[in-house]
Amino acid sequence: MKLRILKLAACLNLLAFSMSGLAMADDAQIFEMVKSMQKKMEDMQKTIYQQDQKISQLENRTPSITTAPAVHEPNIPPQMTNADFSDKLDNYMGGKDASKWLKGLKYGGDMRLRWESVNYAKGNPSHSGNENRARFRLRFGLEKKFNPDMKVGFRLASGQLTDPTSTNQTLTGNFNNKVIDIDRAYAIYTPNWAKVGPVSKLEIGGGKFANPFTRGSTDIIWDDDINPEGAYEMVDTKFIDTENLGVKAFATAGQLILRETAHNTSSAANSELFAFQVGLTPEFKAFDKPVQLLNAISFYNYSDYAHQSTFAAANSGASLAGGNPNVDGDATALDANQFKVIEIYNSAEFKPFASLPTFKPYFDWAMNTANAAPAASAGKEDMAWALGLKIGKAKKKGEWELGYAYKYIEANSVVGGFADSDFGRAGRRGQVLGFKYGLTDDLQFGITGFLLNNLNHDTLTRDQSERRFFADLVWAF
Repeated sequence: MKLRILKLAACLNLLAFSMSGLAMADDAQIFEMVKSMQKKMEDMQKTIYQQDQKISQLENRTPSITTAPAVHEPNIPPQMTNADFSDKLDNYMGGKDASKWLKGLKYGGDMRLRWESVNYAKGNPSHSGNENRARFRLRFGLEKKFNPDMKVGFRLASGQLTDPTSTNQTLTGNFNNKVIDIDRAYAIYTPNWAKVGPVSKLEIGGGKFANPFTRGSTDIIWDDDINPEGAYEMVDTKFIDTENLGVKAFATAGQLILRETAHNTSSAANSELFAFQVGLTPEFKAFDKPVQLLNAISFYNYSDYAHQSTFAAANSGASLAGGNPNVDGDATALDANQFKVIEIYNSAEFKPFASLPTFKPYFDWAMNTANAAPAASAGKEDMAWALGLKIGKAKKKGEWELGYAYKYIEANSVVGGFADSDFGRAGRRGQVLGFKYGLTDDLQFGITGFLLNNLNHDTLTRDQSERRFFADLVWAF
């Protein structure tokens, strides 16, 4: 706008100058002056037009540079280096290099609240009526990895000192304190130098550790709470690895300690378990996701187990060692005399379509090949088997899982003291139904029902029924 005013003033000055010249010139001069003035006016009009165009363009253009208001930034300290952080952490931890203990350190555990209801049939010699109780399970552990090859750890758990198959604590006792036990204490060596050829992993463990044999087994042999003691060796191998087919194999051996005594006599001998397991895990494409198979065979040799009075009347607290009878002959020995159990396990895991959940059917069969129980003690009763199906996986929020299993465990087929205590150990048959749902990523709700019948001929009325029901809330951390 200012530019236009200046142009107008210039034109008026020029016009005034020209008029003053006209008053003092002659006709010829006037003619020349008029022509010159016309040319100057035309040039000035062109200049004004061009400038008007430039002004219009400048007025219509979006400013590319804006002036931001002044911002008063807080005083931000310079970025801390790793060395500075380590020094500060060491100071907080109480000494130089104390933070090294945090590297490779892991912790974890879970807390379970359970409502349990049990209905015993009339005439049951050991129980009568119904039983309802509130229980909890608490487990917490730490594991430290010192280098890529070596780690040690421990876990504490609630439970009973005399029962290795349960970490439950019943809410009773007039508010008295509950027991916390050492559930695990172990060292594991996984050397990288052993990864040669088809060997993908070599693991050697000792102490009291997570059960390495549950990979190719079910709870007709091993209760979920069992943590064996002694030593074990495990090898994982990979033989075929193609786009459509993969075949892996594993082998596990265990030298497990059951009983150690200060002296060795026929009535108080040491007892061990020597366990062996081999398996294949083929994987091939058939649906939207690969089908995973698991085929395993195990052999469990319980040395001098059946001849120990400690085991003959232990764990269950009754005259049965977890369902293994001892009603004939020596009252301090089990009627089976020995346990040399062979087990064959097969399972498949597949997802037919993306819109369907995962399906996992399985079959487990076991037999005590050394059973020498007399006919008066429930006959041979040396076989056990389980058939089941799991649908879905409840791992995160909103995920669910359904399970069904039928189990048939004869009295002398497996060591009842280590079989599933919720099912009733050995000498039982029945169905198990379960449902789990992830309320959050860390909280799971589950219900489980047991429809059970006794199989022991002499010790309990055959087919004496029992019904169990669990409702659980489990927090994992």
